[in-house]
Amino acid sequence: MQAVILVGGLGTRLKGIVNDKPKPMALANNRPFLEYLINKLKNSGITDIVLAAGYMAEYIKDYFEDGKDFGVSIGYSIESKQLGTGGALKNAERLLHSEDILILNGDTYFNINFNDMYAFHKRNKSYFTMALRRVDDVSRYGTVECNYKNVVTKFIEKDDYLHSNYINGGIYIINKKILKYIAADRKVSLENQVIPKVMKYEYIYGFKSKDYFIDIGIPEDYFKFCEDMKRGMIK
Repeated sequence: MQAVILVGGLGTRLKGIVNDKPKPMALANNRPFLEYLINKLKNSGITDIVLAAGYMAEYIKDYFEDGKDFGVSIGYSIESKQLGTGGALKNAERLLHSEDILILNGDTYFNINFNDMYAFHKRNKSYFTMALRRVDDVSRYGTVECNYKNVVTKFIEKDDYLHSNYINGGIYIINKKILKYIAADRKVSLENQVIPKVMKYEYIYGFKSKDYFIDIGIPEDYFKFCEDMKRGMIK
């Protein structure tokens, strides 16, 4: 299984803290946030990684190069214009050769067991599996409801209220065939456009987890991640 990390966003909400580098390269204990994601993938046995980059992509490439020094193999899909999360994934299609693809957001650390999630994905013969996290305040996140078989029945991306405390954790495993639902060379949101479209034709399964979760998109959570790392909560 290959992994794609989406690292092409502008990171506007974090500009006051990180204005000289792309958001996934924000430092925590002198290491970029993205390095923690890559290290977690490596420790899970996932070493074939594609970085879907755009904004300040050269900064990322100069640091990680081909990934050899980090024990992985890294390829780069560079977007010349902002393509959104779905468009960036479609743009990386030419580099994807495995049947199943693990997708991560480059500003989110969700300490799930990737291998357990993959086993769940295969057991359910799923074409699209979404990692879910239970939280008290759902207002910042996509909210998800599942039935008793863990099939996603409702998905609302931010701002709209749904009677659920499960959120979209920003980690997905998809069968490569799902890419046919994404238009090429267009700005497409994975959350707002692709997932609702897929739900019309395929089952999306929710993999529920209580593991550590944080989105560093706002300054207070970026600082929290730095503190949590110092306390040994992130390796």
